Amino acid sequence: MQFILDHRDQWNFWKEAYQEANDLLTQRESMSPIEMRLGEYFAAIATAIVIIHAALPELRRDKPVKELLASVWSRARKEAREADIGKRSLELVQELIINRNDKIYTAEMASQGVKWEGGSFIGIKEVDKSGNWISVGLTTDALRELLNKNDFNLQESLRNWNSKGWLLRNGSSEGYQRQVDIPGTSNKGRMNKLNLYCLKKEVFSSEE
Repeated sequence: MQFILDHRDQWNFWKEAYQEANDLLTQRESMSPIEMRLGEYFAAIATAIVIIHAALPELRRDKPVKELLASVWSRARKEAREADIGKRSLELVQELIINRNDKIYTAEMASQGVKWEGGSFIGIKEVDKSGNWISVGLTTDALRELLNKNDFNLQESLRNWNSKGWLLRNGSSEGYQRQVDIPGTSNKGRMNKLNLYCLKKEVFSSEE
C-alpha cells in the first residue's frame, strides 16, 4: 500500500492497465453476467500482480501474467457458466409454473372429476402420503419446449440441476425422471404412473 501511495504518478497508468485487462476479459460474445463479474475480478488481480512485482522486485515471476491466470480463468468461466445455466433455466421453469398454473395437474383437480390428459397439462404437483406437496413434475415435451425456446439444452440443464440436488428421482430407468402417481387413476388398485422431471419444493422456496 505504501508503494502505491508513493507512486501517484503511476495511478493513471495502472488505471489504464486495469481497463485494458477488464475489456479483454469481459468484452466477449455470449458472456453471462456472472462471467462478466468474474472478468472484472480477474482484471483487478492481473493489475495487482504487476504492481506487487514492481513494489517487490525480489519476487520471481517466470511466466507472463496472462499465462499465470489462463488456466484458472478458464476453469472459473466454466464453473460460472454452469452455475448461470442452472439458475436461469430454473427461473424459466418457475415463470412457466406461475403463468400456467392451471396446466399443473393436482389431486384437487382429480377429486373434482377433471381427468389427466397429457395434451391438456404440462405437469403434476406431487404430494406425499400426508398430503404435503413435495415437487412439481414436468412432462418431457413441456420442459424441452420451454428450454429450447430460450436457447437452453435440455440435457445440460438436467445435469446441472441434478448436480445441485434439485431433482427428485426414484431410480427409474428414465435417467433424470421420477415415476409419479397420476391422481384419480387406478389400475387394479394402484395408480397409474408417469415419468416426469421433478423439481423439489425446496428449490422453489429457496428462490422466492
